[in-house]
Amino acid sequence: MHITHRSVDRFLAQCETTLNLIDYVPIISSYSGALRILAGVVEIAAGAAFVSLEIIHALLQDSNYPFLKSWNGIAYCLHGLGNIIRGLIAIFPGINLSLVLYDYKIGRMNYRHEIVEKNTYPLNQEELWERIRGLCD
Repeated sequence: MHITHRSVDRFLAQCETTLNLIDYVPIISSYSGALRILAGVVEIAAGAAFVSLEIIHALLQDSNYPFLKSWNGIAYCLHGLGNIIRGLIAIFPGINLSLVLYDYKIGRMNYRHEIVEKNTYPLNQEELWERIRGLCD
């Protein structure tokens, strides 16, 4: 099986949406919050590795825009940071209920290659990516 950013994004999105539901249940959310913090740390580490490899590759190819080449890794780092913050909120019973309001009024940060479901309010990485690309051109 060939692993791509698209398949990783879809898997991570499915894990997050499942954890989101568990985050609404006081006490149990403490466990999902701890798991989310761990996942966020792993996501940041993987993102940092992607950034390093993509920048090295871009520099070896004499690319004028090594930052653009590293966007996927940077996005994973930002997403990991978001998961750590959400995990810290989910750990505390009572405070975790604020996540219901967040999810239904603001939405979640989607992965770039994630399939967005209808009737959700995503914070879309693709739009952010286009803005960054416009600044670099």
